[in-house]
Amino acid sequence: GYLDTQQQGSHVLAFDGETSKVVVSNTESGSVTLIDIENGGTEIIALADGSEGLLANSGQVWVSNALDGSISVVDPATANVTAHIKSVCSFPIAFSAGQQQRMWVACFASAELVAIDQRTFTVKHRIKLDDQPLNLLLHPAGDLAYISLPRKNAVAEVDLLTGEELQRITVGIEPDGLRWAEVQ
Repeated sequence: GYLDTQQQGSHVLAFDGETSKVVVSNTESGSVTLIDIENGGTEIIALADGSEGLLANSGQVWVSNALDGSISVVDPATANVTAHIKSVCSFPIAFSAGQQQRMWVACFASAELVAIDQRTFTVKHRIKLDDQPLNLLLHPAGDLAYISLPRKNAVAEVDLLTGEELQRITVGIEPDGLRWAEVQ
C-alpha cells in the first residue's frame, strides 16, 4: 500500500511500539507525519527547518532539525511537541539513547556529540570529534559510542566518559546507519 505523508522531503522512519504509529521526518517541510498503522490516519506536526533524524524512545520521538540546529521531542500519543531545544549544535543528524537518562546526538557540521538530559531537555555534555559524524550507536553495556564517519570511510569508537577516540575501523565507502547484530 501507499500512504501520503502530505509533506515534502519525507526521509526517515521510526516506529513507536506504544502507539503503533510510524513517524516520518519531512526534511523539506520541517515537520513529521504521524501515521496510525491500525486505521491509516495521519497527523502532521510542524517543527523546524530540516527535520530529519528520528529516534522513538520511551514513548517519545526525538527529531533532529538539522538546518535549524535544534531538537524537538514529540509525544506520538497526543501529537504534541513535549520540548523544543534550541541551539543544540550545527546540523544535528542522529540519536542514540544512553545511560543516566542521556540522549546522545551526532552533529555533522560542528563535528561533535552532544548529550541531552531526557528529563530536563538540557545539554549536559559535549565531545568534540576529529571528523564529521553521520550516525551513532551506543554500546548497550557501557559508555562507548560507535560513530560513522562517511568522509573518512570509517567508524570511530569513542569513550563517552573521556571523549577519547579509542579506535578507528576502516569500512566501505561512506558508512551511514549502524545497528547491533547477534552472531550465532
